Amino acid sequence: MAAAAFSRGGVKERVRQILGLYLLAVLFGGAGAFLCLHTPAGYWIAQLSRGNVREALPVFIFLLLMAGCGFGFKFILSLLEEKRGKFYQVTLCYRGNKKEVTALLDTGNRLSEPVSGKPVSVLSGEAARELCPRVAGVIYVPYRSVGRAHGLLAAVRMDFMEIRRDDFYLKVESPLVGLSKESLSAGGSFDLLLNEKLFE
Repeated sequence: MAAAAFSRGGVKERVRQILGLYLLAVLFGGAGAFLCLHTPAGYWIAQLSRGNVREALPVFIFLLLMAGCGFGFKFILSLLEEKRGKFYQVTLCYRGNKKEVTALLDTGNRLSEPVSGKPVSVLSGEAARELCPRVAGVIYVPYRSVGRAHGLLAAVRMDFMEIRRDDFYLKVESPLVGLSKESLSAGGSFDLLLNEKLFE
């Protein structure tokens, strides 16, 4: 069923798809049990199974309700998948030092170095101090943000950056990473803002 429903995916992704199908089955079973016990739907279905069509819920209304439940679950899963899909595990390397961080793909980040046009990602202050306590060859990148019309962000050229999520893997040589002085997330859920141009 997973292979028929989903066109692609590795072993990990296929296992996740199968578990998702089981989860949907449990949700539909629970919803059906709730409807049968606490609404007239149970009576209607029982009458329909006995052939009492006049007493039963019209078939087209039943199918319409089931279709609505299906689209509702699909919408919820798509929202969860979209939220999960924005996060990546990233390995940064600067002058031989490596650090693993959680990164958020920022679709609004179009920051680039003005001369070369290379995309610039942004690293949180705490992670930056751990990865590169001393930096050389700083590049200042102009930017605009809320509350500040113009600013300069110090950026360094990393050795490389490895981006991973499930079966996805991307290695970027000599990426530019801006060094923020502050944390990027209130709860510390991520330390790096990925520039969407890296995926183009």
